[in-house]
Amino acid sequence: MKRETGRVLTLREAAQLLGLSVETVRKYLQMGVLPGRRVGHEWRLSEVALHEWLAQFDSPPDVLSVAQVAELLECSENAVYHKIRRKEIPAIEIQGKLFIPREQLVLWLENRSGIAMNAMRRALGLPPREAQSNDTA
Repeated sequence: MKRETGRVLTLREAAQLLGLSVETVRKYLQMGVLPGRRVGHEWRLSEVALHEWLAQFDSPPDVLSVAQVAELLECSENAVYHKIRRKEIPAIEIQGKLFIPREQLVLWLENRSGIAMNAMRRALGLPPREAQSNDTA
């Protein structure tokens, strides 16, 4: 099976391809949202991998819309936007819309409550978190 690699893009070229600022692309790379690698002090991205990443956003698998988060949290969309602006809930912008990464939302909820939220994890299609044992056998 032949693997097509395509061109390797610089940060600036990737930003231009995605229609995002260089800083936004850098932030997404650092968060692990975008596929890319550091080569020395520079980021490099596969053009094929970026096109595959973009194709998934017909229905993003790893992120939730603001409306979905509002429904989960049983609050208004404005309340979610407020929490995003205050940097309480992590969010990313994709093609002009805000999305909340599923895993980061659950981690945020778990940090606030101090307990693992495995029911929420199952509802969002995430693996359950291991229960911490206090056994000293």
